[in-house]
Amino acid sequence: MVIVAAAATGAILGMLFAPAKGKVLRRKIRSVSAKRMDDVKEKYDEFAESVSKNYDKVKNNINEMTHRHMNRHEEKIKTAESN
Repeated sequence: MVIVAAAATGAILGMLFAPAKGKVLRRKIRSVSAKRMDDVKEKYDEFAESVSKNYDKVKNNINEMTHRHMNRHEEKIKTAESN
């Protein structure tokens, strides 16, 4: 995301130093800014989805390990009680 923000800043600075009328320049800046914001939003959405998927995987793994350990301990208790 830092790269996208840096690219947007560079594009805007480039337009500011390029010869253009104020109205045209403002229109270009709005256009480039909107495009870059869309890019940033898309990257953020991809990142958020990745984090969510990884969270779900970790949560499921923890639940599975907890159940396995609980079952082992229950079996040991039953074995000890029957002896």
